[in-house]
Amino acid sequence: RWITPDQYAARFGMSSNEWALVQPEVTRFTRTCAYDRSGYGWSDSGPTADSVELLHALLRKGSISAPYIMVGHSYGSGLVRRYAHRFPDEVTGIVLTATSYPDEEWHRKAADSGDRDRRLLQTYAWTARLGLLRIMPERSLPEMFRVYLGLLRKYLPRQAADSEIAFLHQTRHVQSLVLEADHPSPIEEADDLAACRKGFGSLPLVVLTEK
Repeated sequence: RWITPDQYAARFGMSSNEWALVQPEVTRFTRTCAYDRSGYGWSDSGPTADSVELLHALLRKGSISAPYIMVGHSYGSGLVRRYAHRFPDEVTGIVLTATSYPDEEWHRKAADSGDRDRRLLQTYAWTARLGLLRIMPERSLPEMFRVYLGLLRKYLPRQAADSEIAFLHQTRHVQSLVLEADHPSPIEEADDLAACRKGFGSLPLVVLTEK
């Protein structure tokens, strides 16, 4: 089964490095901000928190005033929908990339592919925690992991790819990934479903998909 680069990114919890090619171009004509959820990228680990409320607080503390055009990829698409649903007066447009309907993740986990993903995630988790990823030759890593590293080097600028690979070796990254994968929030799913059912009225919405 063919898996696209963005599907690999969803499985390994990619940081804001995924915008390394897009963000500099958009910055040419407007201010941009990228957000790493707790434990990912440059964000510290912390107690479980509502990602939407945390983003809202960060924007306020950073003196980044509304309105916003919210852009989300994969898991981030749900975050964007929930933000627009909860703070409609602050959002002036939405862009969703590699998005899915709120209950799609539940159906995926119930399928055989979900079992394979869990086994891969479990292997990734204990090897990262023991520090084995730092000393193992790349050729000895599971195939999906090797392919993902290759995709990072192929599609990202070198500095961003090296940074993302370094994050993948960090315990806090894998802990956050496992937490999100094994303990999905029913509140987040219900909130996202409510947002989709209500719709966004006349709010401009762009959905980008891969052919």
